[in-house]
Amino acid sequence: MRALLAGNDILEFSKNIPLALTMVREAINRGEITQEEIDRRCRKVLALKEWSGLNKYQPIDLKNLYQDLNTPHANYLSQRLSELSLTLLRNEKSILPLQRLDTLRIATVTIGTKDTTDFQRMVTDYAPADHFWLSATPTLDELVKIREALKGYNTLLVGLNNLGRLPATNFGVTPETNVLLRELATAKQRIVVTMFGNAYAVAKVRDLARADAVVLAYQESKNIQDLTAQMIFGGIGAQGKLPVTISDQYQRGFGLSTQGGMRLSYSYPEAVGMNNNLEARVDSMMQQALAAKAFPGGEVLIARKGTVVLRKSYGTHDYADNPRLGAKSRAQCRTPTSTTWLRSRKYRRRCRHSCAFRIKESSTLT
Repeated sequence: MRALLAGNDILEFSKNIPLALTMVREAINRGEITQEEIDRRCRKVLALKEWSGLNKYQPIDLKNLYQDLNTPHANYLSQRLSELSLTLLRNEKSILPLQRLDTLRIATVTIGTKDTTDFQRMVTDYAPADHFWLSATPTLDELVKIREALKGYNTLLVGLNNLGRLPATNFGVTPETNVLLRELATAKQRIVVTMFGNAYAVAKVRDLARADAVVLAYQESKNIQDLTAQMIFGGIGAQGKLPVTISDQYQRGFGLSTQGGMRLSYSYPEAVGMNNNLEARVDSMMQQALAAKAFPGGEVLIARKGTVVLRKSYGTHDYADNPRLGAKSRAQCRTPTSTTWLRSRKYRRRCRHSCAFRIKESSTLT
């Protein structure tokens, strides 16, 4: 009802529509809003529907709908907007981007889900890391166990996932989450906390000032999770600013900056001036090679100007079609720094099950 009185014409994500209608009727009876005002707003919404052609409804052809909506340019634009939104709220002693990876024992801790996240997968593209998961409401035993398990690491990358939208629920930040973060902050470990959710949830997390770095990612899309890992490791820089005031410390327009380009970044061909049809053309080349049995399978990586624009697996480990190549195979064929594909004879023999191609920039691919 407050949203209606504040000027909203459409109520979205209502948890109880019958109750909402009852409250509107009661507000009319109390004189808080008139029936004429309700009718005026309904006519406005109906006029917008007519303007958009919904009064002459025609079923949409769903064939290739996903591809039509998610064009290469649209995907690049979405990623670019996500990159610009990433906001760095804290960066003590310039801990980000992480440096001297060879000295770090990294663990990722995802709170709020028990599935491996896109953020965790991207972290392992930069450095070896062990992954841990914890529900938002763990038991005391679970809190003790994970605290003990993390003692062997000197760098913790903590992600808060599945945060809520409602202030009444503290935006999904639970007391257990605060307890764990407080315990972690007291240890002699470097801690980077990322909030994958509502900006106002930051104010609900206690002891954030004890974290070495705090990143606000606003959402949980694959794009934003990949970009968060890239920013932490220096693939891209932090440049986002807060769109709202969270607290006295974090005012609207606040946001720290870091430099990117320290390590490889990951994006779309358009980001470095290459043709968006690059993947389709490589797909065609690889499928022809597989059909001709030039090799059973391979991994293709194409990078330009410090940005990886294509990483893709094709075929299988052998001609028996078992198993298919994937991310695990790709990880086995990379250096510990995860920035260079191994091309020496020594490592080719070690990775006989797949083929690594070095595709040079040329007019045929750009």
